[in-house]
Amino acid sequence: MKLKFYPLIAALLMFSAVLNSRADKVVLIELSGADVAPVEELAADISKIRFGADVLSLEFRNGNAVSEYNYAQIKRIKFTEGKGAVEAVAEHNSMVVMPNPVRDQLMLRGGENLYGSTLRIYSVTGSQVMQEPEWCGGAIDVAHLAAGVYIINIQSVTLKFVKL
Repeated sequence: MKLKFYPLIAALLMFSAVLNSRADKVVLIELSGADVAPVEELAADISKIRFGADVLSLEFRNGNAVSEYNYAQIKRIKFTEGKGAVEAVAEHNSMVVMPNPVRDQLMLRGGENLYGSTLRIYSVTGSQVMQEPEWCGGAIDVAHLAAGVYIINIQSVTLKFVKL
């Protein structure tokens, strides 16, 4: 098995752990657009999470219900414990990726409580393309990345950005 598949396997194991978790765990999907409310689902109600070519699909345990989200719509996905959507979004509401889309240097505003944590950047295929141990809020050089959509992860915070 090639090394590049390990991050994807790790992500799938994490999702599996979330799906098999207690009923108080929540999957929060924050969508782009000021007038769009966050989607909140109990992890215990989700039977499968699938990553398609263009969409993220959630299949529910009730048999036939499926929710699909276009990757371009997804601003952030977060796994919380026992919090409501308003509480979970407010917790990191001030964290912003800028500029977005970006060409060379990316900045994250807010999230000072995450300084010292490991920042990881993943492609939409699940491959880790960058890692910055002990991130301290400085500029992130993404000039070497190919154009596309990327996911930033710092602890439980996940943000999306587009590289031009």
